[in-house]
Amino acid sequence: GAMRLSAVLAHARAWLPGRTTVDMRGRLRAVCGAAIGLFVTAVLCRWLAVPLASDVWLIAPLGASAVLVFAVPASPLAQPWSVIGGNTLSAVVGIASVSFIPDPALAAAIVVARGIGVMFFARCLPPPGGAAALLAVLTHSTHFSSALFPFFTNSLLLVLAGVVYNSLTGRRYPHVQVAQPPRADARFSQADIDAVLARYNQV
Repeated sequence: GAMRLSAVLAHARAWLPGRTTVDMRGRLRAVCGAAIGLFVTAVLCRWLAVPLASDVWLIAPLGASAVLVFAVPASPLAQPWSVIGGNTLSAVVGIASVSFIPDPALAAAIVVARGIGVMFFARCLPPPGGAAALLAVLTHSTHFSSALFPFFTNSLLLVLAGVVYNSLTGRRYPHVQVAQPPRADARFSQADIDAVLARYNQV
């Protein structure tokens, strides 16, 4: 009985949020960065929408991309190719599929699944990518030009804003996604970490 109760409590704790190590200064830096990055992107894209005759100039998945770029810029999911490629390629998948799947519920499921598959293949797997694919279904986007504007343009401008802002506030961005040489005093090597990830089949 006691062991079962302990197991139940352990599972319940898994639902609770973990502790954060980010201090107040870091949190304010992320909050201000997201506000500035999104504002700059929105203003520029609203201006571009006029000559492009586009009714849509800002996509909702960009809000999630801003969380990655400004709050966790060291994450592999926040790197430029991940953000730009994930949002754009998923939008292409959604646009290419929406006309062939009439049921919106089925289309939503299939398009997001296809988007994940494409992002795995292209080595860019940001969560906003799934939202970009879903958005194409929900708005019934059928013109591939919308993949360039607003999806690609929004993502590119946000990343550029992230490069400038993170650099000015002392955070390196983007991060080079290559294996680093092992340190002499390291307890674990990169090969050890890769082996554990492979064993548990995790990204």
